Formats: sequence, structure tokens, C-alpha cells
Amino acid sequence: MKQLIFYFTATGNSLHVAKQFDSDPINIAIQRPDRFVADRIGFVFPVYCGEMPAVLKRFMRLSRFESPYIFAVATCGGVPGNALAQADEFLKIGKARLSYGASITLPDNCILFATPEHKKQELLQNESFVLKKIIDDVNEGATNLHKMKKLVAIGTAFSWFGMRKMIGTDRKKATSKCVGCGLCASVCPMLNIVMVKDRPVFGMHCTDCFGCIQHCPESAIRFGMIRKSESSYYLHPEITVAELIRRNSRR
Repeated sequence: MKQLIFYFTATGNSLHVAKQFDSDPINIAIQRPDRFVADRIGFVFPVYCGEMPAVLKRFMRLSRFESPYIFAVATCGGVPGNALAQADEFLKIGKARLSYGASITLPDNCILFATPEHKKQELLQNESFVLKKIIDDVNEGATNLHKMKKLVAIGTAFSWFGMRKMIGTDRKKATSKCVGCGLCASVCPMLNIVMVKDRPVFGMHCTDCFGCIQHCPESAIRFGMIRKSESSYYLHPEITVAELIRRNSRR
């Protein structure tokens, strides 16, 4: 059986989940939109303020997927919001449909709403049990399209706009603590950061994944007035920064 598993990740949650379906899933940050044909196609992605990442929306809109069974797994710090319903909507652009959708709650990488340490451990310990149910469902060809309801769009749009303004993701800067290591540029899945005279310069293609601020070893990156604290640091324990960099490489 031919299977294609696509994913997007910043701090490892979605990559780890995707690897439970395929040891070498496809990173949509570097995969060009195309026509994809397989017996089974899956998408694993994080939820940003109740929505799919913008980069995944673009990838789905510009690609065509042909498969009798398409599923999606949303990783989130709370609830999936509109994300799964959106996946179905974007697939319909290319005359495909989502057969099955599920979500799994994992530690949040949002610097404003950090998951408490005791809760992080609880969610990670529960991950394998939730994943087993999802994997069993997919292997059995389960469907639940009728359960994917779209929430009120204006509510999601408002929360996303408010979050960007509250956190200041459109106002990124490196403080004097920056040592010019370039890790933020290496780990950015969008190639949105370039190093100029040993300082990061942020472009206009950020997808608000929090990868740069989470992985900075000096906590030198700020979004507006907000910076990473020790309690807000998160990287999935089964994923390394080196793997993220390797999988984001265009070479």
C-alpha cells in the first residue's frame, strides 16, 4: 500500500506524531505543491489559534490529492477549533475530502500560555494511548467526516488577530543577549530569518510557529515585549533540534 504522510512542525509535536505513521514523513515547508496519488494520505499539523498553519493552507490550496482515504491529525495545546474542518474545506478545492480527523493534546509551545510542567508530563505520558486509538482508527479505515463542524469563523479570526497583537509576533527582534549563533535561522522552517553581521533579520513570511524563540539558547528573541521564560520552553522529548534542522534543509 502506498502511503504519503505530510507534516509541519516547529517544536516537534507534529513530527513525532507523523513518524508513528511513517518513519520519514514529508515536510510541507520544503515540499513543493504538486499532484499526489496514494492509497492513503495523511496530514499532521499544529493548531494555531483554532486554525491550520497558513503554510499548510497554501500547500493544500495549490496541490491536488488523489486517494480513497485521507486523514488529518491536529496537535494542539487545548482544542482543535476549526482546524480539522478547515482541512476538509481546503481539500475540497481540489475535489478531495477528508475521511477522518482527530486531535491530540500535547504541551503548547506558545510563550504566552505555557503548559505547566506537571501538565506537560501528564500529556506526554498520555500521548501513546491517544495515538494508539488514532492509529487503530486509521488502519481500520474509520470515517468521521460528519463530526467535523466548522465554528463561527469571525470568532476564530478575532482570536488570531488578537493573539498576534497581544504576543507581538509581527514585532520580532533580537536583544543584546544574541551571540550570533544563527540557530534561529537554521531551525526556521519558512527560511524567514537571515543572519546579517551576526544578527538575525526577520522577513515577511513568518507562519507564527514560535520555533525561533523556543530554540534560541540565549533567550535573546522577543515578540513585542514578550520573551521566552524557562517555564515556557518546549521541545518534544523524542525530537532533537538537529533533526528539525536536517528535515528543514533545502539541500
